[in-house]
Amino acid sequence: MRIPASLFLVLVGSTLIATGCHRHRKPKTPTGAPADQTATPAQAGPVTLAATGSGTGLTRVTSDNVDETEPQLSPDGKVLIFVAWQSVADANGNAVVQTAVLGADPSNGSARTIYTNANAGANWPTWTPKGSLVYAAMTTGTQSLVRTLTNAPNAAFTVIIDGKSAQSPSWPAVSPDGNHLAFEATMNGVETIVTSGADGSRLTMLGPGFTPSWNPNGKQIAFSRQVGNGYEIMLMDAA
Repeated sequence: MRIPASLFLVLVGSTLIATGCHRHRKPKTPTGAPADQTATPAQAGPVTLAATGSGTGLTRVTSDNVDETEPQLSPDGKVLIFVAWQSVADANGNAVVQTAVLGADPSNGSARTIYTNANAGANWPTWTPKGSLVYAAMTTGTQSLVRTLTNAPNAAFTVIIDGKSAQSPSWPAVSPDGNHLAFEATMNGVETIVTSGADGSRLTMLGPGFTPSWNPNGKQIAFSRQVGNGYEIMLMDAA
């Protein structure tokens, strides 16, 4: 997501509050620019960070000339993964956006590591409890959800959801026990919260919604749903 220069991030205690930002929606495919992003290098003009109270311990982890979004800390807290967006020229000279999953030391941004090939169109990464990665990728020709077999960079992966049984799967969230997934997909033309086994079995539609997140007890899923002209937060039994 391209962050407008008017965005202020305010830390109040241990809570991060974003103000001045429009409602975030994801790109439909990682190979295209997000809806609010043009295919250009990172914007000129400063992003203002303001910290208050005990939040003055704000640390900038990355400072690269690309857009970096969707941070996820590893279960042991030692690796921070995120998505890097970079504009490149294709064979015809047209600007296209490439995405890759990168990792770094969360304390200072060092030990920067590329976890996926830039041509994979990787996006929306998250961790399993055992430290492997789940993310969306275009490596099969359609947007699919994949899981790495190890936590090593450029690790081999297996396809969980192939993009045919659930169109454009995205925003995967792994259950606390690692046995289930919740994700967003287009089902019958509607953005829907879907669950499955960790192997992609037992596909279940829970209803319209966006960006699911598991309760730590594994029994409920929180997500966003459009209500009228706005978006609200919902909670649903995972069963």
